[in-house]
Amino acid sequence: PEFIIKEFDKLFELGVRTLRISDEMFLLNKKFYDPLCRLLIERGYGEHLNMWAYSRVDTVKTPESLELIRKAGIRWLALGIESGSRQVRLQASKGKFEDIDITQVIQRIHDADIEVIANYLFGLQGDDMDSMNATYDLSQELCTSAWNAYAVMALPGSALYKIAKTKGYDLPKTYAGYSFFSEDIKNFV
Repeated sequence: PEFIIKEFDKLFELGVRTLRISDEMFLLNKKFYDPLCRLLIERGYGEHLNMWAYSRVDTVKTPESLELIRKAGIRWLALGIESGSRQVRLQASKGKFEDIDITQVIQRIHDADIEVIANYLFGLQGDDMDSMNATYDLSQELCTSAWNAYAVMALPGSALYKIAKTKGYDLPKTYAGYSFFSEDIKNFV
């Protein structure tokens, strides 16, 4: 946190007020985000910053943690909701995610005066038209300020990548080929 707050000091001095915290798991472990948020609050930056951060939907645990990050200047959370189907979500996560009430989590975030950018995946293992329609229906029900929908990709290191390799799919030859906006993208879903 001491190194990172120095970077915030530099940016703040330059007049930067809008920031994205690119750590996909920013709220995963309190021992990492808590000290940084407290330093941002101590310096008074939270009143001036307009930040957004990523988090998994199951890491938003308590109203107290949401109050802390809001006071630190985080006004938006981009949440990986993934699927409207509980079965697909649990199958895709293989026990890494807790089964939670997504609607309740979104309400808790809104109650803390934080907006939500919901992220959904289409084409997860076990997805079919019914589960993908359930995902779309959930996105309408939650009615978050913004949302993103992504086609699932076989990213290196993922279970889907291993399956694609085993099945002999023609995968990208470079990492650039795994970017949604790359000329070299290959999608086999």
